[in-house]
Amino acid sequence: MLEDRGRVDESPVPRLLVGLRGEGLTGSVEIREDSGRPSTLYLRQGLPVHVVRPDTLDRLDLVLVQAGLLTSDDLARAQLVRESTGQLMGQVLQQLGLVLPPQLSEALRLQLRRKVTRLFETSQGSFTISRADHPFGRDPGSPGAPVDARALVFPGILSSYNQDRLAAALASLSSRRVRLVQVGGAELNALGFNASHAPMLLHLRRSGFRLQEEWLHRDGGPRGREAKAVLLALLYLDLLEFPDEDRTAAVAEPLVIKSLSPRSPSPTPLPDLDPAYLYALALRFFKSGDLARAEQTFENVARNEAGNQRVQAFLAWIRFWKTPDRDRTLELTLTALREAVRAEPAFAMGHYFIGELFKLRSDMNRAENAFRAAVSHDPDLIDAQRELRLITMRRRRG
Repeated sequence: MLEDRGRVDESPVPRLLVGLRGEGLTGSVEIREDSGRPSTLYLRQGLPVHVVRPDTLDRLDLVLVQAGLLTSDDLARAQLVRESTGQLMGQVLQQLGLVLPPQLSEALRLQLRRKVTRLFETSQGSFTISRADHPFGRDPGSPGAPVDARALVFPGILSSYNQDRLAAALASLSSRRVRLVQVGGAELNALGFNASHAPMLLHLRRSGFRLQEEWLHRDGGPRGREAKAVLLALLYLDLLEFPDEDRTAAVAEPLVIKSLSPRSPSPTPLPDLDPAYLYALALRFFKSGDLARAEQTFENVARNEAGNQRVQAFLAWIRFWKTPDRDRTLELTLTALREAVRAEPAFAMGHYFIGELFKLRSDMNRAENAFRAAVSHDPDLIDAQRELRLITMRRRRG
């Protein structure tokens, strides 16, 4: 078994993962914080397939609840079966009909993405790379599901790095001019960049930036921190180039995000991120359980289409589950969702959301009516079908 060792402060986790993807590593990486227990990441052909962490922050049942695929009642029911049979939670959920195999696969990928992203928080520590086979992700029947680490670099940096850590990581770029390599908009979207980053990405592609020391260390608030996260992610993803400096320039070009020159040519322009495209992208994020990016993308649509009732309904639903005091906000959320389905009666997900809120209020008759309305408008809406099956099962037992 071949091993390599190093320090996380010299080879940060996101940069390390991009390198191992390029190598196509099958093996494991043990990441040990200086003051904590280790985490072990398993890769197959360069893609993360499984993570073992010393905490339980990303238990599968918690992931499913937070993604809106399970309710607390569902979870309690599954937990009773799990404790009495000793089966794995995933097996129990499928046997009870609470989660279908495709949903479970997506939940497992979401769980893996969250675990990998948490590894980015390690700023001081060591890592050991072992090049040896393991049982994870070997075939469709083995545990573990592959995810592309490149798609986790930007969201992971944005969620894990503070201003000081970003400034330190970008220090090597101080006073240097950087430019975005020619890369298509579809790839940038797949890497987690969205419409709000388009001005900066276009400016990076057209003329580039010269990064000033003062800007790197300035606390520019959330917007400035996000701009630095974009730059660092592009650096770790090998998407920045360093063109020759213009030696005749008297003043270095500062980092500007707002204005773009329409005269500058763009050989591979970003796609037009219109509201329809963004809405479809937000739906993909929502269905995959990536609620943070779904919310952000729905907000971008809402800025252009304030009267889009479906967008407002999705935002109300996502924010409801983020609110600690749900008892206080339930009625307000229900009112917003009712307005959405009143404006668009065929909005199946709106009816489904309403049914879930009535279920939380233990108003099962209204919940059932809402779920039936959802299925009548979208017969393939699996979540609403599942709720109706559960209501029927409970009624028979009663």
